[in-house]
Amino acid sequence: MRTDIAEQIIEGDCHIAGIMAESFIEESNQSLNAAETDSLVYGKSITDPCLGWEDTIDMLEILANAVRERNNTQQAES
Repeated sequence: MRTDIAEQIIEGDCHIAGIMAESFIEESNQSLNAAETDSLVYGKSITDPCLGWEDTIDMLEILANAVRERNNTQQAES
């Protein structure tokens, strides 16, 4: 999914102004059970599934490189 967006940016799509990605320290999510709070994993969401920190870094690098490539192509063409 994240490379699809990057490919669109590289191909010159200027309609993508941003993305929404949910990320946290640990990947995924966990259920909150009041009786078992000791078993909660620090840094893991108790609401929505999230990207882990390392995947978030990778995604941001891919998208930043895509924007740079698009900008360099546009500058070369003008």
